[in-house]
Amino acid sequence: MSIAPEEIVHYNEVLDWNSDPQKIELALELPFWILATDNRYNVTVNEHTLTIETVNAGISVQGGNEHTAAHNYQRFFGRIPLEENDHPRYKVIDLLRGSNFRYTKTQLWITTAAASDAIAAFNEGGIRESIAREYFSALAKAHLPFVNKLINGYRAATYDPFATEITEFDVPGWFLVVDGSLKPIYLMYTLCRDEFPITRVFATSEASPVFLESPDVVEAAMRNPLVPGEAELLDAWSLCYRGRFSECIRSAVTAVEVLLEDKLRHSLKSLSLSQSDIDDRLAFTKNRFSLRLDDYCRASGRCVPGPTLHNLPYLNGIRLREQFERTRQLRHDVVHRGERLDPSLKNPIRRAVETTTWLFDWLAGEAKVGSRQSKHYTLFEAWRGPARMKWDVSSKGVVVRPVVDNEQIEDLLNGEESVPPQCLADLTEVRIIESIDEADIPDAIFQATLNRFQDLEHFALMAIAKLKFESAHDIFQDPAKERLPERWRIDGDEFPVFVFLFQLVKEFELTDYEELRTRIEARRSEECHKFSAVAIVHELKDLDWTLHSNKPIPAGIDKQAQADSIAIIRTDDLARFASGARRFDWLDSDIQLQFTSPGWSRLFPPNSVSAGVVKRLYPKLQVLSVQLNGQHSVSVGCFMYLRLRDKFVRFKVESMQENGAEVEIATVGLIGLHIGDDLNLLRSDLPDDAELFVQTDAFPSELDTSKPSRLQEMLKGLPPVF
Repeated sequence: MSIAPEEIVHYNEVLDWNSDPQKIELALELPFWILATDNRYNVTVNEHTLTIETVNAGISVQGGNEHTAAHNYQRFFGRIPLEENDHPRYKVIDLLRGSNFRYTKTQLWITTAAASDAIAAFNEGGIRESIAREYFSALAKAHLPFVNKLINGYRAATYDPFATEITEFDVPGWFLVVDGSLKPIYLMYTLCRDEFPITRVFATSEASPVFLESPDVVEAAMRNPLVPGEAELLDAWSLCYRGRFSECIRSAVTAVEVLLEDKLRHSLKSLSLSQSDIDDRLAFTKNRFSLRLDDYCRASGRCVPGPTLHNLPYLNGIRLREQFERTRQLRHDVVHRGERLDPSLKNPIRRAVETTTWLFDWLAGEAKVGSRQSKHYTLFEAWRGPARMKWDVSSKGVVVRPVVDNEQIEDLLNGEESVPPQCLADLTEVRIIESIDEADIPDAIFQATLNRFQDLEHFALMAIAKLKFESAHDIFQDPAKERLPERWRIDGDEFPVFVFLFQLVKEFELTDYEELRTRIEARRSEECHKFSAVAIVHELKDLDWTLHSNKPIPAGIDKQAQADSIAIIRTDDLARFASGARRFDWLDSDIQLQFTSPGWSRLFPPNSVSAGVVKRLYPKLQVLSVQLNGQHSVSVGCFMYLRLRDKFVRFKVESMQENGAEVEIATVGLIGLHIGDDLNLLRSDLPDDAELFVQTDAFPSELDTSKPSRLQEMLKGLPPVF
């Protein structure tokens, strides 16, 4: 069945996850024989003990003339009847339709328990049945550690080389047995289908076979040699989908190490080094991956990409180098400590393989590698099945829960998760969705980056995307240097823009500017082309940026920066401006002109003029008491921007009063502005002397934020399809 995309599914509400446990059995057929007398074994995992019975003399009986891996018309699964009265019972209609049977390899019968409401929902139809089937699929996977412990006990006793640990790939079809009734459950439904894979058009139900590539493409791939390490990467993906996580991690890390050595060797050759010098340099970094990667970046002039941008929180902010170091540590635990990676690690392992592949693709520098891996990604993930359930085995038993509910997803997007992660990249993984627009990253996450995560680099990169620059190129930062040079190179209309980052715990002073200028001038002396320099300054980094004072710009720094053609931007100004650029759809040219203008820029709304400051807000009346500065007149019906603690808002002047009398226009003095009720401002929203700006041209339309965004629409429901 399928569920319409517009239906919102809240997993925590569909089933009673805390309903009383009910005794059930899980049955499966191993792909090999347990060459020991049938027995009932007590198996303990994480202080929980359950019973597994082995059945060697077993049969599988299905109705009809064709035996299917999907257990269609399954009539019996179990021990071969030994007595006449032990024969399985068949309905007369089954005999008329015909039946078939086969001998099975060793069957396992696991006595366990499940939530009673999930059992009740199994045959109800609709969304409850869909989620119940997903529940039992996860429950079966949760019992794989028990099965493998039994198998390893048998292997240790017999050294039988034909027996091996199993994964969901090896035993994709199980049975739920309740009150003697067989109910098929699928760990990987695609592997239980006997027909050639097909796709269907949702509207017409028209089916067509799945052909991933034409024979010509396959033949061309055979003629072209693989990128060094690509065979190991292909192994890693296959092992990941098979649940062979330990081998998967070893292959993934090996793939990058093989490719890095090849790339470094070619880069050193391009520097006209002798073969002996190349061999010595490679030998020096043989067991020092980080040093070897630095050496490659230095020799090639390339830089490992910085934080990724994505409109999903758990993908936003990933750094490939850091992610790969974690994966290498995991490989170390597997190889040197004998770490066994169980099926519950499906999401973390997938994340490790994906990020490793991204690093591999960057190293390869060849489009065919990444495109070939990602071209059919969605299809393969659909075949693999969803990962929306998690399980835990403890002394209290086996428990299955949703990974995350839709309400929690919305909380993540709004920056309201109940347990703050250590960094954005550590947010709960839910599912992979292609990014619609990198600059659609929710403002709550964008603005929280400076405070909670104190990640200036990530914040600045998100701001660059929101300011509608097409791309920011990473520039290699030599770790041998004490001070970091520029971080990004942006392609400008006339000259490239180099972005520098500067962070300090105190306020930015003239001595700090001198240090910054020294860094920039050193780069200018190295660069053969002229460039624009933008310095993003994060002062008082330990203080919430929304509490930064609205103090005037130091005149000496502003004047010196203009003379040196350096644009200096405070992070709090950049946060408001970047959010406003997307919300109010300012013109790209206006945005980028302000961003690169020399001097200390406050980043005012484009095509606007400072009109004054707010002295007081009357929340119930939504009236601002404003001190106008005489730079521009304000009139009834004009549009204005107001600078709040964390953003710009815009409003239309509904009416004006001066000394208690209605006026139509004013330029100086203390006046009252009625701003309407739409903003619903509170006094806590306004900093001291909050600035007002009057729009000097036709006011652009504001994006409608009252309706769900495209991302929120994509995150609706979408339960599994069975």
